[in-house]
Amino acid sequence: MSKWIKLSMLAMLMLNWAIALAEPIESVGSFDIKRSLPPAHAVDHIVVQEFFANSSGLYFLIDVNPHHPPIAKTVILHTDSAGTRKDLIVLPPTGSGVLGAEKTQYLGIDVNRSGNVYVNQAKEVIPDNIQQGFAIYSPTKRHKKAGDFQHSFASYNPPERQANVTTLESISTFCFNNDELFFVDGAPILQPTKVAVKGLSMNLHSIVEWEAYGPLKIRPLTSSKLVILERIDSRIQIINLPSGNRKTISLLEIPEINQSIEAHHPDEIGRHTEATRQVARSVLVNDIATTNDGSIFLNVMGYHVSHGAVIVKLDQNGDYARSFRFKIPTFDELKTEHLPEGQMLSDSIAVSGTHLFIQGDGKVAKYSF
Repeated sequence: MSKWIKLSMLAMLMLNWAIALAEPIESVGSFDIKRSLPPAHAVDHIVVQEFFANSSGLYFLIDVNPHHPPIAKTVILHTDSAGTRKDLIVLPPTGSGVLGAEKTQYLGIDVNRSGNVYVNQAKEVIPDNIQQGFAIYSPTKRHKKAGDFQHSFASYNPPERQANVTTLESISTFCFNNDELFFVDGAPILQPTKVAVKGLSMNLHSIVEWEAYGPLKIRPLTSSKLVILERIDSRIQIINLPSGNRKTISLLEIPEINQSIEAHHPDEIGRHTEATRQVARSVLVNDIATTNDGSIFLNVMGYHVSHGAVIVKLDQNGDYARSFRFKIPTFDELKTEHLPEGQMLSDSIAVSGTHLFIQGDGKVAKYSF
């Protein structure tokens, strides 16, 4: 091995060591999402289902008071980067299921360049025949049965609040790229399932198909690329739109990500069992965000909140660029026996310009990078 190669390897090891020991980046602001909602909503508890950012601010898909059905609702909240409310859309009630009103699940949101908000929604279908509360399914005649869902996009123009609905067979996740709406057709949750990336205005033509496993999230990468995170399999798919080519990257092969496995879900003396090791591997990266220049940011699980959130950056080809560690803010209401300092969690991330946002426990922290 030449002296130059040895020095290069040593430099890389020193760089990784410096990243590991670097002081976490302090937040430049934080806020409680509940305080961004109107006082009339009487908010006791919220669950943030979806979170992303663009040049016009932050967007949240929120279940408000989900444990109190009489006052429960789902809303889309639009704020600036400091949490000041800019807009609020209250979505139609979800209903109570097949034996009552139709039940709707709101699964994701995105915004096009005109400011129209799109919602991915699935409405549970009322069965054709019900006997003693059970749906009847005939193998010779296809009846709608309990558990069937009708998927659609509802688009809201904020000033008019008019919803236009486009019905499709299946929508797992979606995003806008160059104002074209792309979505994943197929819902691989419990077992590997064939999925396809399609464009809404492209006659629903399949751009690419493959077998995927686990909850997916699709984001724009460049004007000609999309990226999809497969959370359970810990891999990403980079899709070239003109050619339909697909590049698969295993996140477990990136050392800066793989190292976090050893820190995730250890037993009380810091060792892993086979069961906890498998859990760690299945939730290694729980969110993805992208920028207009093609950078990919991954929210890596497996850290201790007191050490800071770990975010790994890749380039548009999926190659490792660098790692960040962000100090997590604390909140009095989050203090518990196990988290005496009250740090928020990093459930999801979003990027806008030179700022990265971390959302967790209904709180948001803002960072410059």
